[in-house]
Amino acid sequence: MVKKLVIFILLSAAVIYISYLPEHVNAGSYKEIIIGNPPEDAGEHIASKSGFQIIEFWHSSSGKWTATLITGSGKKELVIRDNEADDGAWTDPDFLTKKIYNNSFVLEYKVWHPQEVLNALAAGAKITPIMSIYTGILNLTDEEKDSGLYVPTKFFNFEPLSEDLPNSLPEKPEYMIYDNYMEIRVLPKLYCQRLTLKDTLDFYPYEIPLVQPGFGSISYALYHHNGFKTGVGYSPDPFYGDMNTIEYNIIQDIQGRLLPGFPVTTATYPERRDEDSKDLRIGYYTFAS
Repeated sequence: MVKKLVIFILLSAAVIYISYLPEHVNAGSYKEIIIGNPPEDAGEHIASKSGFQIIEFWHSSSGKWTATLITGSGKKELVIRDNEADDGAWTDPDFLTKKIYNNSFVLEYKVWHPQEVLNALAAGAKITPIMSIYTGILNLTDEEKDSGLYVPTKFFNFEPLSEDLPNSLPEKPEYMIYDNYMEIRVLPKLYCQRLTLKDTLDFYPYEIPLVQPGFGSISYALYHHNGFKTGVGYSPDPFYGDMNTIEYNIIQDIQGRLLPGFPVTTATYPERRDEDSKDLRIGYYTFAS
């Protein structure tokens, strides 16, 4: 049975297109994408487009965590078995990085061209994309930004890769421009806290990793006590803004029941729904499995 706890990492990025004349360049290979400010000779700013990617890890009763991506180059899977992650391995960025590298777990963003870019390409312009990692969506405070834990570029790898790794892995974020879209390829970086759910809840027996705030969270399938699934709740993270998340100290017991008197947001679409925690439980007799 699948455990009703999901870890996901949110990667947010805004892509700005710059155009200048007079030559047209046909894409034939991936090129390193510029991060941050455009070069002086980039030319006229013509359009912007944003996108994001979510990585979800699901835990199964077979003793493993699995993240799956469906990309233009096929299905990609990243598996971390429980016996591989003993002694706090989830908190070791090097362990997580090696798993990503060894599984060639490359994120691919397909960004469809705005009309301004289509027009520029048709006119023979050269397109220079600039990637700006937009942290506004994460709702970080000035103190959190100044702490050094939320450096935007930490979402992706920028470090030199070992020579024994496949040449197809992008050492830094890279792109290729096609007729109707641009594809960006990156190696993600995953960050977990040193504490686990076992450390946080004295009654919980499993070392469920806690994602570092600003990089993701745990999500819970929420049920009413009669077994009716009502929605999804999340562990605290600035990303959720004014949503009512589930603080760890209101999780009452191994059955997933919550202490009463706390509002919990269980849905945001098509309408927001907030429910009293007394009516909710995490999973339906699956939180302990």
